[in-house]
Amino acid sequence: MHIKSEVQGERVISIVISIVIFIVMLLLILGKIIDYKKKEAVAAYDGKWKVTHQLTTYFRATSNFFPHHYLGRTIIISENSIEKSVLEWPDLLEWSKSQFDYSEVVPYSAEDEWFTDWTFWSIDKFADMEQVRYLRYWDKMYDGSYYCIDYFVILDETHLAFRYIGGYYLLEPFQYCDPTVSEKDLNGTWEIAYLDSYENSYEGSYEEIEKEAPRSSLKGTDFNVEDWLGKSVTVSENEVRISETGYQTAGIESGKIRREDFEQKMDIHDGLSIYDDEILVCNIKCQNGEDIICVPVNENQMIMRIEEGWFMLEKE
Repeated sequence: MHIKSEVQGERVISIVISIVIFIVMLLLILGKIIDYKKKEAVAAYDGKWKVTHQLTTYFRATSNFFPHHYLGRTIIISENSIEKSVLEWPDLLEWSKSQFDYSEVVPYSAEDEWFTDWTFWSIDKFADMEQVRYLRYWDKMYDGSYYCIDYFVILDETHLAFRYIGGYYLLEPFQYCDPTVSEKDLNGTWEIAYLDSYENSYEGSYEEIEKEAPRSSLKGTDFNVEDWLGKSVTVSENEVRISETGYQTAGIESGKIRREDFEQKMDIHDGLSIYDDEILVCNIKCQNGEDIICVPVNENQMIMRIEEGWFMLEKE
């Protein structure tokens, strides 16, 4: 009887150990699945994004922030870093990169403490207040705790909101051109939707530089992005009309070119919001000697150079 009891006891211990091992393995597997899903969710937003619109302004005077300087800028998102083509005008005009310990995508409702502490008064103008998804970036502090350093508000899979100088800005992802697009797709009536990039020559207006950086080497210009947003552009066989000004045309020269070579040649500061290695460039020759340069993206979008800016146009 004593031996039999020992055998039964050993069996019970063996079963318990097996159950414990099974639970531990199950927890490890679940942990990996959860971690994979979290990384997968973050990876959905990896890549290059373009700052296209200002959604809100801070309560202080916008003239102190000059928010149009952050339109057309590029932000690169990865799992552990955020890169910005311009950090702050007029002093920090070069690329900057911030590294983080980890990132995550999480939902919050308007009642959650983190939501009220971090987004307070302005987000309700562009986001669903019932439940908001965030892409958050965290760093480990000296005491071992983690602190949220930066975040994006996820509006949908192709639109993010980001805190930049002067308020929240809308971000839209870079895209690939339609391979079937041609110079024939230029014809039609278009609206200037947003700035895609400044040229390197643009450093600010005369008034802004005189106010904020009078002793700097920055060179002023009369170019103003806001003068062009929302304006109409019409392209036909014999004329291009940009807002109130018409240009009689004498033909179109078009051809494929490496995108990076084109951006360098045209001195485009942030690059176009296009991933393609090779793009179609259309040079509309005008009778007055001017050239109007366009990059068709698809039948409903094209990028056009106007003064010192490259604008995304959308077909009406």
